[in-house]
Amino acid sequence: MGRKTSKKHAGVDADSTVESVSGGNTYGNDRSRKPDKTAPVPQTSFLRQQIDPETAKYFAEIANSLEGTEIDPQEWSVICGNALEETRGKEAELATDYIISDTLQTLVEGCSLDHLCIFLQRCAKNISHIAADRSGFHVVETALNLYLITFRKVRIIL
Repeated sequence: MGRKTSKKHAGVDADSTVESVSGGNTYGNDRSRKPDKTAPVPQTSFLRQQIDPETAKYFAEIANSLEGTEIDPQEWSVICGNALEETRGKEAELATDYIISDTLQTLVEGCSLDHLCIFLQRCAKNISHIAADRSGFHVVETALNLYLITFRKVRIIL
């Protein structure tokens, strides 16, 4: 009963002390340990930036004008393209904003392929941060899905 085993089991050290998930001891053992080289390196978090009031107002007006109105498809594409152009330099902040991300998703759905590609190119630097965000994920998912659908259609035609 008092013997120590030489084998390690998941979560239990050889001397029967339980280790926490982070590798440190939960209780019982004070011996020092070498750092685990396989542990993921902590990365700096992506901080949301405050949207300036003028930009927030602009996108609120766009959302209101797109809601419940019948717009000619050609005009719809132009409006969406122009609005996406206003995101220049603020793509990550706008895509990860809880409210504006819905508007941005609608704009991505209604814009031309050219505007979609330009938007995706401008998002490329921060796309992993946008896609990891609860609000931004839907914008990236929609944009990439539309791009892939269009690419498949073009490939079938060729």
